[in-house]
Amino acid sequence: VRQGGYKLREVGIVLSEKLGEIGLADGQEGILDGIVVAAKADFDIFGLDWDALDTDDARAAICDASVALEERLFAESGSLREIALGLEELRNEGICLVDTHSKNIGYGADGVHKIFDVGVASSPMDRVPRMAGRSRQR
Repeated sequence: VRQGGYKLREVGIVLSEKLGEIGLADGQEGILDGIVVAAKADFDIFGLDWDALDTDDARAAICDASVALEERLFAESGSLREIALGLEELRNEGICLVDTHSKNIGYGADGVHKIFDVGVASSPMDRVPRMAGRSRQR
C-alpha cells in the first residue's frame, strides 16, 4: 500500500524499563527455579517435537504447562505468589508463559515484580498489538 510516496508497513514497539534484581527472600530464587524446571520437565517442554506440532497443539502444550506453573507458584507465599498472579494476568491477555525462572524476573522502581524475556511463550497472532507506520520507499 502506498500513500504519498510512502509505503506503509507494520512495525512493533519495544519498551524498556530499568529493573533491579528479582528481590526474592533468601532461598526463594532456588525454590522458583526448581518449580519452573519441574513444570517444564513434567510437561516435556524441551522434549516435544515442536516441528511436528500444529500451532494449536503447540499453544496448548505451552498453556497447559503455564497453568500448572501458575498453580504451583500460587501455592507458595510472598513474591512467588505475585509471580503466579503475573502469569495469570498474562494468560488473561492470551499469553501463556513458562520461562519465569529467576533470571527472567526483575523488580521495578514501583515495587512490582516484572516478568520479561518471553521466550517460551505462546500468543495468538490476533492479540499481538500492531500499528501502521511510515517507511520511506527506497
